[in-house]
Amino acid sequence: MKPAKILSFLILTCIFLIFNCSQNPSKPPEPVLQTRDTITVSIEQVTHRSVSLRLTKKLKVKSNRYVLNRISGPDTLSFVIFPLSSADTLIIDDNEGQGLALDSEYSYFAYRIDSAGIAKDTSAT
Repeated sequence: MKPAKILSFLILTCIFLIFNCSQNPSKPPEPVLQTRDTITVSIEQVTHRSVSLRLTKKLKVKSNRYVLNRISGPDTLSFVIFPLSSADTLIIDDNEGQGLALDSEYSYFAYRIDSAGIAKDTSAT
């Protein structure tokens, strides 16, 4: 019975070595795909009652949605939620046609929502 165990061990060792040595060691590893999106919000134009913002992204993730937020004092308002299929888009914030308040300061930031509904990759404010 011992010779059968030794023979089985040798056969399994040979099979293991054959499969491990069959990979080409000179082949470079597969490139790692970028999973983090780079999102940028920039101001394009300011009028007395609206702001034109450019939302730019580096990673083209089709199944995700983007949220653009406006900060005014202590309040943060998510005012645009949309899929973004192009690398950048222009958004005009005019407070849904009512116009922004005069002599007020606004900040903006954006983030991506993945397919599981989790916020990812927030831009700078």
